[in-house]
Amino acid sequence: CGITMPVTKHNFLVGSTAHTVTAAYYVRYVMQAPNSVLSAFLLVYSVGMIASQVAWLAACRRIGKVRSFLAATAIYGTVSVLWAVLGSGAPTWLFILLSFLNGTGAGGLLLASESLLPDAIEDDCRRSGARREGTLASLFAFTEKGANALGVALVGFVLGWFHYQAPAAGEAVPANVASAIMTCFGLIPAFFVGISGLWWLVARRASP
Repeated sequence: CGITMPVTKHNFLVGSTAHTVTAAYYVRYVMQAPNSVLSAFLLVYSVGMIASQVAWLAACRRIGKVRSFLAATAIYGTVSVLWAVLGSGAPTWLFILLSFLNGTGAGGLLLASESLLPDAIEDDCRRSGARREGTLASLFAFTEKGANALGVALVGFVLGWFHYQAPAAGEAVPANVASAIMTCFGLIPAFFVGISGLWWLVARRASP
């Protein structure tokens, strides 16, 4: 469990970072919407993340932290796939709903993963017989920074691979570049968050 948590958190943070840094590209060039829509996305996303904490706390008490984490990966991953296929022309109510659910999933991922750190420390102590709180907490923090950097770099690589260039005012991006943006905003987050959940399931089954 000591190594499972950093790896699990690394994976979903890569995906969530790729999602966040691509939001402006997605709203402007895929949805072809004004900056007010981007503001609405970020606002509703944040509201969903904050407001959902009460529900996630109740879920952690009722079904456990691990199952709550897996439920959050399912919500976040599903919404991410929907973002990838939604494109432009979506009704406002659907945009708001998906933004809220996206934030709800992110809130569950963050709450459950952070609350599992003390459990990972206790599990490591039970297995190794040594108290290594500082080492594991430092590894956790290092994982967060590395995952954030990798998520940004991954978006840059994908956009560069598709030769992204900011279009002139009033011009649309080429279809292949729009697809790359949709991939970074939806499919890459869905993939890494899904891998995070699968990694946890495999690690739990393999643990004695």
